[in-house]
Amino acid sequence: MKRLKIVALLIGLCGFRGTSAFSLPSDQECSKLMVGAWRSPRHDYLYFADGTWWMGKPDPSVTHGKWHILNGTLFSSYTGQLSTEPETYYTIQSINNKEILYGGYRMIRIPGS
Repeated sequence: MKRLKIVALLIGLCGFRGTSAFSLPSDQECSKLMVGAWRSPRHDYLYFADGTWWMGKPDPSVTHGKWHILNGTLFSSYTGQLSTEPETYYTIQSINNKEILYGGYRMIRIPGS
């Protein structure tokens, strides 16, 4: 009986964790939320509605690229940076008007953006 309770508890916990992706807004809503200026622990980033992003400021000399969100995943390509991957992708854990958590990263929206 004790083993059955443990199995039921594990199934319940797995089921609870599995629902977190369903609490994300739609891809379209996530994309709208992504547009703006964000601060990570290392850099500031600008995400534009045209699917481009820039590190710090729109200037060809800084790291920049393209982005899109599909099935709750943020895809990014890079230009102006040494990268062996043509595109990286990160599962979005949560996103709202103030922060985004994805692939172990956390960014905070820069006020006024």
